[in-house]
Amino acid sequence: MKVKIHSLFEYLLETTTQPVEAVLGFSLATSPRLGDYLADLDPAASLDWSNESFQGLNQLREHVIARAGLTGRCTPADVLITAGTAEANYLAIMQLVQPGDEIIIDTPGWPQPLVLAEA
Repeated sequence: MKVKIHSLFEYLLETTTQPVEAVLGFSLATSPRLGDYLADLDPAASLDWSNESFQGLNQLREHVIARAGLTGRCTPADVLITAGTAEANYLAIMQLVQPGDEIIIDTPGWPQPLVLAEA
């Protein structure tokens, strides 16, 4: 399932004069089902990640770029795969928010971003 890039986002990427520091996004598309991908899995693939990047498998990061339609605009080094939203929220807030910064958090919503921002 291809995630559609919002036209405003494209406009911002094309017209900005400063390099992009971080891009956070989400999709309201329905989640794919595991069965949609089972035929693509390689049963001989190793599950040993001991020599892999902490950013996630390079092939997975390349796939994310391609699915988002950002091939040529991003490299695998620009993509970080997390174990879930909690980890992604933590990393984003800890890297982007400094004491005294003003941020917007949707309420009601998941409380973790607010807890992290107040930490």
